[in-house]
Amino acid sequence: MPPRNRRTTAKSNGTSPKSATETVLGLIKRSKNGIGIADVREQTGYDDKKLRNIIFRLNKMEKIMRVSRGKYKSVE
Repeated sequence: MPPRNRRTTAKSNGTSPKSATETVLGLIKRSKNGIGIADVREQTGYDDKKLRNIIFRLNKMEKIMRVSRGKYKSVE
């Protein structure tokens, strides 16, 4: 018996679902002066741990930069 495919299927329009990292990066890119973690949490509904990991990863990849404590903006 072949293994079942447990991944979720893409939407019918052919686009794949966005990852959490892509969602957070999109929010940061849309804000001109930077966005705070509290605002990102409010708009996404992600918990603190998940957001800290995403922010850390994006900062390490140099896709975002820290403007002030808890506020980030896109490098691109």
